Amino acid sequence: MDINYSYEIAALIIYVFCGFLLIADKGTKRRQNRILLAAFASCVIGTCCSLNTAIIASEVDFFNDGFDMLFKLSQYGYHASHSVLALLTCLYVIEVTGKWNQIGSFKRALLSIPLLLFYIMLVVNIFTPLVFEAENGVYTRYPGIYVEYVAAAIYAAVSAIILISNRAVLAFTKKVGMAAFFVISFVGVVIQLMNPLALVEVFSEALGLLALLFSVEDDRASRDIVTGVTNRNTFVADNIRFMSAVSNYQVVFVKLANYRNFLEAMGVLAMNEILADIATWMADDNQEFEVYYLENGTFAFSNYKWNEYEVEKLVNKIRLKFSSYWTFGSITVPFNTQIYTVKVPKDVNNVNDLLSLIESDNSITDQVVSCFSGEDLQFVKRKSDVEAAIKRAINNNTLQVFYQPIWDSNRNKINSAEALVRLVDDELGFIPPDEFIPISEQTGQILDIGMIVFETVCRNIKEQNFKDLGIEYVDVNLSPVQCMQSNLDETFKMIMDKYGVTTDQINLEITETAAADSPEMFTETMNKLKAMGFKFSLDDYGTGFANLSYMVDMDFHIIKIDKSILWNAEENEVAKVILDNTIRMIKEMGVNIITEGVETSAQRDYLKSVGCDYCQGYYFSKPVERDKFVDYCKSYKPELNRAVE
Repeated sequence: MDINYSYEIAALIIYVFCGFLLIADKGTKRRQNRILLAAFASCVIGTCCSLNTAIIASEVDFFNDGFDMLFKLSQYGYHASHSVLALLTCLYVIEVTGKWNQIGSFKRALLSIPLLLFYIMLVVNIFTPLVFEAENGVYTRYPGIYVEYVAAAIYAAVSAIILISNRAVLAFTKKVGMAAFFVISFVGVVIQLMNPLALVEVFSEALGLLALLFSVEDDRASRDIVTGVTNRNTFVADNIRFMSAVSNYQVVFVKLANYRNFLEAMGVLAMNEILADIATWMADDNQEFEVYYLENGTFAFSNYKWNEYEVEKLVNKIRLKFSSYWTFGSITVPFNTQIYTVKVPKDVNNVNDLLSLIESDNSITDQVVSCFSGEDLQFVKRKSDVEAAIKRAINNNTLQVFYQPIWDSNRNKINSAEALVRLVDDELGFIPPDEFIPISEQTGQILDIGMIVFETVCRNIKEQNFKDLGIEYVDVNLSPVQCMQSNLDETFKMIMDKYGVTTDQINLEITETAAADSPEMFTETMNKLKAMGFKFSLDDYGTGFANLSYMVDMDFHIIKIDKSILWNAEENEVAKVILDNTIRMIKEMGVNIITEGVETSAQRDYLKSVGCDYCQGYYFSKPVERDKFVDYCKSYKPELNRAVE
């Protein structure tokens, strides 16, 4: 009999290659890898048996008992190994879509019934032909063979139902790979069912499994370069799908709170090696979980398949591991570790809030390992609520601009003021600036807030005629995020032209952090604004960020000394010496000084005696709304210096 068995040879090569590739790249740590490897093994056995029968039937002219027995055994081996592929494929789909635990062991056992029924028929076939007959190199099918195809059809139907109903949890490439496997395999099965001598079934299945390997199992693009585990982008994409497709699941964050300290002390290369070592432990010792590296010493475990017991076991294992120093070679690192256990959607119901946990303050705690869950995570909900309040305020134009007067010690008068934005929400009430400003900077809403404040100040300068009130200029805070706008100068000019305000009526104020974090980008923006005529103040000097040489290079018009320095100077003689010398140094640089936090006449008099140019604080007035500020300026008497209540 002339049989073309080249397809079997090609299929065998594909199976062996892919099997070795799977073992080398993935190993057998995860259940889905083990199932897929079992599928490859069954296909290799089945293909070898099919190839053996094809060679015997095609090449052997004279049959004896030995060849006849080998021919029969090969047929039994083929059907026994090949028929299990459909069940393994179904189990693979169940695992990949996260339904393994939900379906349960009993239902999974029920899935084996069609295969067991066919196996029983194979055993009976030894005595009475029900499935096939193999004699003298001739293979004859019997009606029982259709039980194998029916079983395969059942498994394919179950797989299709699970895939379709859970398609949202799979990435696009994985859905395409799954679809390719079923379509290619189905075409091969149909062809061989219609033409038994075609022998393309195993080859089509080999191509289908190859599609799975290079789609569902290919995660190279999703890997973090440093740690080798899944990266932040994939974490975001995965959780977007999980939230839309899964009723509830959990995410575990592991944050190394003092990561930056060791990064600065040890350097990037050494810290990268330690991060890779930590990632290896997390991936190897927690094989059932997907491990992600996000940023700045933060790892995550996110998997829609978990149950409460598995999460608790994982958290306990991490706590135990990090309760002692992390040892890498000769290096011992005492990480301060924080573990966040987040229930979705109970604690968090969107990806932005989930990412807020990554960006939250990694303050170092007294405990080596700290665990947070449930009520501990309410700050995430608070952040989401504040973000919504900011959005409402921007959309409804309810942000308020308050003014705090600044006293000129040389002329004994109020000569300027700082514009400060305030947010009072109908639902949340008053939200402190130190809460909503950082959130708005993270979300980008600070750009809208900045423009609202700037335009409001320009409008108030014109409408209230601030110059006649003795207000020579207004300090307007400039966020670091605003400095990222390449057209900020054009936007400011358009607004000022609208109200007829000039650059000498506005002083732009930046923080030390802005100046230190992005000097190149800020310098470019600052130079454009300086070219327009703007002058700049450096705010919060003394909080630990500014570089003196940078202060000189940026040519600040005014430097604001942070209130904490003044308050400390009242209680500590050393702090007083620091304040005196700070003021002297800045004055020698030819820069004017404002000291914040002035609350008493003694503080005012002391600052004036040491050469401070301007004072700002509750002694003169707390920040007040525009109309109260205007009344204050009109009624201000230098000899009283009373604060506005």
